[in-house]
Amino acid sequence: MNLKRCERCGCFFDSENSVCSKCEPKDNFEKAQIKGYLLENQNIDSITDISVGTGISAKSVNRFLQNKEFASDLNQIKKENNSNINL
Repeated sequence: MNLKRCERCGCFFDSENSVCSKCEPKDNFEKAQIKGYLLENQNIDSITDISVGTGISAKSVNRFLQNKEFASDLNQIKKENNSNINL
């Protein structure tokens, strides 16, 4: 058994995911919120802008934006606005 620590709540669990099964639905919901926010708002300069705009903690926003699924969205924002969103 290979236990991992949930990146969201800190509990130990056995899975290949980065979050436990209890936190996975919350993560999926917040990822969808961020994805929608990025598509609707092209004038984003920081993680704080995304956090304030979505109501999701900056820590979670930063964790999500490290995922490959957001790479194209971030590159598009940087390209269109000369934005420097640093992760």
